[in-house]
Amino acid sequence: MMKKFSFSHLNKPLLIAEIGNNHEGSFKRAKKLIDLAKQAGADAVKFQTINPEKFHHQDEKKQLKKYHKFKLSDHQFQKLSSYSKKKNLLFISTPFDLKSARFLRGIVDIIKISSGDNNFIPLIDICIKFKKPTIISTGLLTEKEIYKLYNYLKDKIDIKKLCFLHCVASYPVDPKDANISFIKRLKKKLPNIVIGYSDHTVGPYASILASSIGSMVIEKHFTDDKNFSNF
Repeated sequence: MMKKFSFSHLNKPLLIAEIGNNHEGSFKRAKKLIDLAKQAGADAVKFQTINPEKFHHQDEKKQLKKYHKFKLSDHQFQKLSSYSKKKNLLFISTPFDLKSARFLRGIVDIIKISSGDNNFIPLIDICIKFKKPTIISTGLLTEKEIYKLYNYLKDKIDIKKLCFLHCVASYPVDPKDANISFIKRLKKKLPNIVIGYSDHTVGPYASILASSIGSMVIEKHFTDDKNFSNF
């Protein structure tokens, strides 16, 4: 059985394989990606838990159809959580609505807030009440807004359970725009929390550089075939 995770126990960067929705609704493929993440040396796998009707407007028919095809059931997520833990991998997922967040409480080792929701205070408030390690990506926030978010959270959560990921919210990120040195600034300004990096560049080099300057969490998008999708 895996020990309960704590950021304070990290003695090397935590490597998260961001599977996201790359399973495209296939439970079998989701399990395969977990297997491959383990083989690749990841410490954790991360998925996205999306309720299409809460994520897209009812008039966005094409997007609703796509995300319904990508959606895994609650039971499948529970099985993926158990499967990951059998592989000695931490199980993480990002909720995009309040109901999904409440569901994930019972099955994740770490809860993750995406860059798109780092100002969605009702979702953040629900997640921090779970008293689980919480990761928040800082993409789309100004530096001032990052510190404002920290000041909002510091008295609401055990600060040792909080991690901010430096993130440039572009897909993919040109290496010249990655701004890796900002990690050093965040570590200096926010010494009480873990600082990591959500890497949207192509290739390993940005993550290696981030690790070399003290990033203790590395999140990297993960798939087995970049040409797999038909969407």
